[in-house]
Amino acid sequence: MTRSLSDDPPDDPAERTESDAVADPAAVTGGAAADDPGRIKVGVGELAVTTDDAVLTTSGLGSCVAVALVDERAGARGLLHAMLPAGEGRTTATSRPAKYVDTGVDSLIASLDDAGADPRRLKARVAGGAE
Repeated sequence: MTRSLSDDPPDDPAERTESDAVADPAAVTGGAAADDPGRIKVGVGELAVTTDDAVLTTSGLGSCVAVALVDERAGARGLLHAMLPAGEGRTTATSRPAKYVDTGVDSLIASLDDAGADPRRLKARVAGGAE
């Protein structure tokens, strides 16, 4: 199972896909920009969760922050590529939670929990955040 949340839906509603229209990461299925079925590319302002053998990747972090969480026992892994530190007071924090570290981590943990992970067993790795 793979779940992803893209926070950059097209401006034209006619061009939106089902995953663009859903802000709940637990309700979204499919890979984020995956050209290869064994690889899931997580873009800026996106998150993805998988319980299969797919490899979660991202690139171009710069000042963005990537947060990887894993529950090895459940076989669930997730990756967040957040652009900004905090969504507090921003109108997009609810509709685009993966854009921000604070709301994105909460969404990532919730998605992993939905995928069978135990939040108490999650191990984290963080990268990026250049000035």
